Amino acid sequence: MLKYYFNIITKYSLIIGLILSMSSCNAIFENDITKKKVNLILPIDGQVLATNQVNFKWQELEGATNYRIEIVSPTFATLQNFVLDSLVSGNNYSYILSPGEYQFKIRGENSAYQSLYTGPYSITVDSISDLSNQIIKLNSPTANYYTNLNTITCNWDSHYAANKYEFQLRSDTGFTSTNILLFVPDIVGSAYTIPVSYLQEGKYSWGIKAYNQNSSSEFSSRNMVVDLTKPNDVTLVTPLDDVTTTSSVVVFKWDSGVDTGIAQSTVSTKIEISTDSMFTTFYNQSNLIYLDSLEVDFSTNNDEYWWRVIAMDEAGNESENYSSKRKITIP
Repeated sequence: MLKYYFNIITKYSLIIGLILSMSSCNAIFENDITKKKVNLILPIDGQVLATNQVNFKWQELEGATNYRIEIVSPTFATLQNFVLDSLVSGNNYSYILSPGEYQFKIRGENSAYQSLYTGPYSITVDSISDLSNQIIKLNSPTANYYTNLNTITCNWDSHYAANKYEFQLRSDTGFTSTNILLFVPDIVGSAYTIPVSYLQEGKYSWGIKAYNQNSSSEFSSRNMVVDLTKPNDVTLVTPLDDVTTTSSVVVFKWDSGVDTGIAQSTVSTKIEISTDSMFTTFYNQSNLIYLDSLEVDFSTNNDEYWWRVIAMDEAGNESENYSSKRKITIP
């Protein structure tokens, strides 16, 4: 009896040890950066900035894979607003701040360790009426936006020194085209809805600039794609219809639909595997499959199943029809 309990204790001790060793595996292969600090390049402590776009830059820290930057207002000691807590890659970062006093600090991180914080450093974003160095912060649509709608409302943050805004819609992406499709001056608010007639299927870029009596900003712009075309229907490949499989692990394969429109977006597929031919009860539903196959393990179930696939693109269009449905039997 004592030998039995000894074996049980030994067994679970080994399991616990294995779990602990796996959890500490990352620490073994990561550099310990806990006593290091990031060297800041910009902005300088105490700097007064004449632009609302603040560029943060630092030297790369050996062993760090990402960097955490925190910004508060007015100081960490007299905190009124926690403006930003973001994990970024690379050794630079830009952020738009309203006029006011701020403090920020930065540290390096990897999957196991965190460096010491560098900072806090103080900066002031000056409230000036000259818009020439100011950036308008765009909110929506997001950058590189895909949509199957041709009614789009563009939103941006109001700028304290701006009286009005100018909106432009251009053909193609990059906001470099000389083909200006729509020009709207004297917008008082911070939103504009593009008329439906201007948004046929295609690639576009839109931009906003602010101005007052004495100055104007540069355009802030984003790209978007209007895709109104549905992908082609999916064609099933294997397994064939009404077959009994030789294994409980089944690889489903199909040929995806393609986007044949003017503005072609990436096509993914959704497979549905049901326990009934009407697809009311699902054994498996998998979305956003970019490969034309899926492996499914039916090892705990011996039964009949039906499966079908539908295509969808990045803009949200679905193929006109599901693929034909097929039946398989798991022995």
